Amino acid sequence: MHIAVIGAGPYGLAFARQRSTTDLTLPCLRSKIKLEVFGIQLIRLPNFRSNTYQSYYFAEFPHVRRPPAHPTKQQLQPYFAAYAERYGVMKRIRFGHTVLSIEERGDGERGWGLVVRDDRTGHVSRETFGYVVNAQGSFSSCPNVPYVEGRDSFQGKVLHSSEVKDETILSTGNVVLLGFGRSGLDFSVRSVKNRKAGDHGETHLVARTPRWLIPQYILGIHADYLLYNRMSTAMMTAWFHLGFEKLIHGEDKPKSDECDPVGNTSFVARAFWGFIQFAVRVSCGLWKGNPLLPKHQVQIAMEPAGFYSLARKNKIKTHIGVSIAKLQDRQVFLTDGLLPKSKEYLLEKDGIYLYRHLVHPDLKDMAFMGKNHSLLSIPIAELTAHWITANLREELQYPPEKPSLNPSKLFANGSQYLDELCVDLGVTPFRKIKRVGGWWNPFGLLFEAFGACGPRIMSFQWFAVSWLLLRNPEEGLERTVIIG
Repeated sequence: MHIAVIGAGPYGLAFARQRSTTDLTLPCLRSKIKLEVFGIQLIRLPNFRSNTYQSYYFAEFPHVRRPPAHPTKQQLQPYFAAYAERYGVMKRIRFGHTVLSIEERGDGERGWGLVVRDDRTGHVSRETFGYVVNAQGSFSSCPNVPYVEGRDSFQGKVLHSSEVKDETILSTGNVVLLGFGRSGLDFSVRSVKNRKAGDHGETHLVARTPRWLIPQYILGIHADYLLYNRMSTAMMTAWFHLGFEKLIHGEDKPKSDECDPVGNTSFVARAFWGFIQFAVRVSCGLWKGNPLLPKHQVQIAMEPAGFYSLARKNKIKTHIGVSIAKLQDRQVFLTDGLLPKSKEYLLEKDGIYLYRHLVHPDLKDMAFMGKNHSLLSIPIAELTAHWITANLREELQYPPEKPSLNPSKLFANGSQYLDELCVDLGVTPFRKIKRVGGWWNPFGLLFEAFGACGPRIMSFQWFAVSWLLLRNPEEGLERTVIIG
């Protein structure tokens, strides 16, 4: 079978590596010609940092030298290139190719026809594939720049974050950044720190809603030890819970407020998140009345180093609860943008809905990777590659009724997602206990509950799934996995 993998980022590399043990052809098509980008959209500029390094490596290919806690693009680029070379993936990648369209084959056969352009020569060709894996993730789509009144006559520059190739452009004169996402926060911090002495420009951050930002240290304790382990992630509300997690979240009791995921849980989970909320507020100075204090109990991200400090010093001037109304000359006008309750039905739902965040039951012979992004993106990339392979081989059996699709409004917690995929594949979700002998070992229980989340915890799981999926198909599997 001829398979096309669109995207040569971590997800595309993981799937190509997983399939490299077979005789399938795997051309990885991507739209950017520069090798060093490797599809890691969040750190496209040199000084931007990723999440904790413990979640940024493949289980079978650990870092030779331990990188900093939050590595930069330059520090991650050689690692992904070495991974691709080590496992023979690099020779399968076509760099500088853009997929212009995907259409169903017209010859009655299953599969897809891809119209592909070679960006170096301009040559356009049509190729057919039996299966397509869309591994572009969530951050490689075309820039969405909403139209604002007066933009055409605005005398300043209007750029999408993906169009910023040199961050020094944000450090001269007055700069307005729109959005409380990762790019807006990172750019606001870099804008202030890169300003030269004598530059009297200001940096403004405009956002409708703030969200919780996790500092690197909470009450003097590194955030990894507080938040990124099995015990803390078990406290997060998700669409899939193991047995002990169901007790924590009280799934059998009626929900008092569907919009309050933490308030619907048990006392244990509420107490845990109450403590974390208090600790973050103390560490970041988010006292009552602070406009940066979030009103919602979901939506978290890592704090760019120094953001709250710069905001308190008014070096980053924040405007919360507003949006840009219009542009005029070199001025930006803001509005509160409130929507009457009677008109809320006009808003469309965000995101796409996929089964296991990977496939759609009505889209045959196609899968999507990277739509469930979290702090555990690399382990998720590896395990979803195995899941798609099992699905491609029809070793996973769907329930009789139409499977439910994962709504994008739920927090895509990496740990529970890995558990769910393990259950689908017939592999134990308790990935650490096996490494220390089993349930009888009390140190194994502690390791499982409080050990840091990262690809190394996948080592047993990786070999188990590899054995399950890559053994001789003629021998058959020991079980048929029922999913749903």
